[in-house]
Amino acid sequence: MLARHGAFSSEVRNNNHIPANFAEPFRRLILPYLTPMEVETIRARLRPLVSPSAPPASLHVGYLPDAVVLAAALNMPDLLAQIVSAIPAEYYKGGNSYYHRPQELVFGLGSAEEVRSEMRRISAPLLFQEHITAWLACTEFADLDLIADAIINQSNRDEAAKLMRPLLGVHAVDVVPIMFRLMLESKASAQARQWLTDHPAHAIAGAVRLAAGRGKIAEAAMEFITESAARGQRPLIEAALKGLPPEQSALVAEAALAEAAV
Repeated sequence: MLARHGAFSSEVRNNNHIPANFAEPFRRLILPYLTPMEVETIRARLRPLVSPSAPPASLHVGYLPDAVVLAAALNMPDLLAQIVSAIPAEYYKGGNSYYHRPQELVFGLGSAEEVRSEMRRISAPLLFQEHITAWLACTEFADLDLIADAIINQSNRDEAAKLMRPLLGVHAVDVVPIMFRLMLESKASAQARQWLTDHPAHAIAGAVRLAAGRGKIAEAAMEFITESAARGQRPLIEAALKGLPPEQSALVAEAALAEAAV
């Protein structure tokens, strides 16, 4: 479709820059309607336009080259790996990623391990809801701290709630630690607390492990266990305690269940 109408070549020729967040909607709305021959034609025309041996020359002026954006949209992991590896370490630590959207390039890499490694290496934060959705899809429960950091760093309550949406659909004990962290530290505190309340089996299983530790999260977990016991969820708590070493289990049971009985 793009090749048929010459849209690709005209974009490059006229220097009308394609938005850096073009990759995801392109894959969803356009790529399914291109024939394999059209896709390969565009890919073949892209390769000579991208210099993978050095960082994109326009990084410093606030946009990514069209050819680089299209490479991400057209699922070219080999080329993207060379482009991303040329970006200096911690390049996005001080900002710039809002306009460059290097996350779009990293998500196009060939494996979850590459995605995790390169996102951390170039210090690209997760800025948008679709970034968090893609991060969960690529890494599952690995590196959930990047999601927590993204939500905690969002100072706008409504935007923080948007970032939470992909996480709210996860039903697993693995997310319990960051839910407690988000409850304590983020503008999405209410959503995190509601998730814990709505998923008692997962929340309690994770909370008993956290309560055996120290610090604010351990204290919040202990309080949650006490509240859960008061809500009639003592059987879930007792079952979860069996997974702890005896000393830790006794400590949590004594502190939480005894207080709930008062």
